[in-house]
Amino acid sequence: RDGAAVLRPGQSALIAGYTVQLRSLELDVAGPNYTATRASIAVIENGQTIAILRPERWRFPGREMQTTEAAISTNIVRDVYVAIGEPQDGSIVVNLYVKPLVAFIWAGAVIMAFGGLLSLADRRYRIGVGARDSRALAPAE
Repeated sequence: RDGAAVLRPGQSALIAGYTVQLRSLELDVAGPNYTATRASIAVIENGQTIAILRPERWRFPGREMQTTEAAISTNIVRDVYVAIGEPQDGSIVVNLYVKPLVAFIWAGAVIMAFGGLLSLADRRYRIGVGARDSRALAPAE
């Protein structure tokens, strides 16, 4: 599920079943080698604030390049990503992406790694390593 809305500070919108509120918008925040637009966004589900996220949009002067730094809220049920667009006239495009059950992908990778380590610890595969079958090494007649 995903969606987008154009918001001004203080405004809210319903996106993908979540209420998204743009709490603040900071323009021209200085970074080490970039200037950023930073937003503070509350993600609300069933009247409960589940996350306050701070996505950014970085501009690199001299290279005329921009990147978007998404903010992520993770729990076992779903991941919520929020990204922002270029500000125009005091408003900004807020993109919300909801990815369900991402934690299970990571859990599956951990279980597979554990299974691989467990298989290396099995003694049955280590006992016969030193002993070779002499018949297999004898020349054929």
